Amino acid sequence: MEKVIFFTVAIGITTLINAQNLVRNPGFEENTVGKSITFTVGATYFDVYGVKHWAQPTNGSSDYYYKNIAGGTNMLQYGGPHDPASGIALVGFIAWTPGREYREYMQGELSAPLLAGKKYMFSMKVCAGPSCPYLINDLGAYFSKDRISDKANVAALKVEPQVWLDARNMHTSPVSWIEIKNVFIASGGEKFVTIGNFLSDSLTTVTECDGNKVACPYAYFYADDISVQLTNEDPTLPYTPTSLSNHIQAGKTFIARGINFDLDKSTLRPESYLQLHTIAAELKQKKNLRVDIRGYTDSTGSEPHNLQLSRARAKVVADYLVSTGIDRSRITYGGYGSAEPVSATDFALNRRVEFRFE
Repeated sequence: MEKVIFFTVAIGITTLINAQNLVRNPGFEENTVGKSITFTVGATYFDVYGVKHWAQPTNGSSDYYYKNIAGGTNMLQYGGPHDPASGIALVGFIAWTPGREYREYMQGELSAPLLAGKKYMFSMKVCAGPSCPYLINDLGAYFSKDRISDKANVAALKVEPQVWLDARNMHTSPVSWIEIKNVFIASGGEKFVTIGNFLSDSLTTVTECDGNKVACPYAYFYADDISVQLTNEDPTLPYTPTSLSNHIQAGKTFIARGINFDLDKSTLRPESYLQLHTIAAELKQKKNLRVDIRGYTDSTGSEPHNLQLSRARAKVVADYLVSTGIDRSRITYGGYGSAEPVSATDFALNRRVEFRFE
């Protein structure tokens, strides 16, 4: 629980937040099999050996490594031998595989739901093992009210993480632990966090490094010390994958999964402003670029209502960009209701805002 202390000074009232980490079992130290177990023949899966408060949301099998409490460190780790950032446990996961759209994720539980409109700092420690031959630039953290359980899936999850994490600093020294973090604004009620690579292969930026492509034929990361805490820091320009910048250029269409609205309204949800801020920043740099904002709904409800709602949502987005300093002459917008669906079965994917740049 957050602890708030109020005290009075000559210039007014200051509020301090002594925030606690809301991630349960943040260092993966607790499991259901006891601390005497030694993993000497390979990695084990979250769902097999019971990492408390953590699970695998898809059929991609993230790995759990636990040092022998008696002093040994004999673990056959897929990315090569590596000690935890702290404690005696760490996890490993495949973020990208050449020629195959395969992802592994970690899904953790929070000790309390997030509060709507509040700012939170997400952070984690990450590194690559000495055998890892590939690095990727971008990881993400997706917060949800309910657990994700898609055991038929091994590809990238079709959700937009609230937090993008810049892993490019790892390129200079892949085997060294680094902390990657970002501030986000909660929608309210989020109780779970899912961590991994949320970009499709076509959008994932991959770099080759020294490693063993036979022993470890993928981009394989180790992670430890996950944290979610209330913060007073303001979200500055958030880090966004380089692939997003590449899509904000003439002739490209960007489907914004991070821009959301209240149910059946044109009121922007708090988490939307991070992505809108990023798009605005790109438009300010690319001064000759024009954008057509297109709002869409799913097929529920009457089409006249859907057309009106989708246009109102597109207008709200356009107005926000203008409020950041983008000249209105560079922006057009329209509502298209349930036209041009992108999925025949997933209505959530059809409710979207598209940016078409020219």
